[in-house]
Amino acid sequence: MRHYGFLGIPSDIGGRHPGAALAPSALRARGVIEELGKVGAQVTDLGDSQISREPSSGEDSLRLPSLAPFQPPFSPGELRGNHYREVYQVCLGAKEKVSDALSRGFTPIIVGGDHSVSMGTVGAVSAYYHERGEKIGLIWIDAHPDLNTPESSTSGNLHGCSVAALTGIFNGAFSDLSALSPNVPGIAKENVAFIGLRDIDPPEREAIKSNNLRAWTMHEVDRYGMAQAIEGAIAVASANTAGFFVSFDLDVCDPSIAPGTGTVYPGGLTFREAHLVMELLYSSGKMLGGELVELAPSLDVGEVSTKLALSLLQAMVGEHPLR
Repeated sequence: MRHYGFLGIPSDIGGRHPGAALAPSALRARGVIEELGKVGAQVTDLGDSQISREPSSGEDSLRLPSLAPFQPPFSPGELRGNHYREVYQVCLGAKEKVSDALSRGFTPIIVGGDHSVSMGTVGAVSAYYHERGEKIGLIWIDAHPDLNTPESSTSGNLHGCSVAALTGIFNGAFSDLSALSPNVPGIAKENVAFIGLRDIDPPEREAIKSNNLRAWTMHEVDRYGMAQAIEGAIAVASANTAGFFVSFDLDVCDPSIAPGTGTVYPGGLTFREAHLVMELLYSSGKMLGGELVELAPSLDVGEVSTKLALSLLQAMVGEHPLR
């Protein structure tokens, strides 16, 4: 039986709107550890990645982590990313937190935070298995592919660049966070699978095509069904790997069931589709850990999104109608 380690990355500095930093505390307030235990999972709360805050002098200062003395050499393109230094520190702290959990024998269950934290969390899991002579796959469940670079992004928000960094589509300090060695990215492109895409920027569309990335958009989900999409994604992410890590962005769900996220876009997953995703991924026996990101309780309506997130985490660790 797996022993899961629940940990939070309470930062929203890489996203469009503030609020996702509150997700770990909101879920704890709803008794997330106890609720996960009710479905038979053994879960230990490992706390949050420590993000120091600057003295109050405005909204942004309350959200920025204090900068560590060490700063890596950022590429010219990365300098265009919003709060790039602060986001890097968050990702570095997230990587250290997840690495510690893995070294202690826990399977990580992570709550962000905005999606930029994945450059640290996924990097940690990839490095852990690389040290054991294995690689991992990545299943990215999101309305957006997050394949922009800091230069191609129209917003400059680094939560839209995570997969590009993890797969080495752009090089710099952020890709180095997960790189296994020079010119070897943390995640091989052939082991990345996207589910639920429906809001794709032109540079991201080109990146998918030019890098032969596998994507099951909402068009494919509607046409062929969620089960077929997930089975295909599992096959891609499992090919010659130790298994896969799951990154679930709440904005993949339709705004009617998940209004509490910073980048809502119509036409997303239904309640049952979202849960089927988690159920099938868990049942595959190949999931090495997972994260749920972009829950913004401050944008929620009647805790609808927070309750949804809690039930999705339960499905991630094995909840099933007949269990």
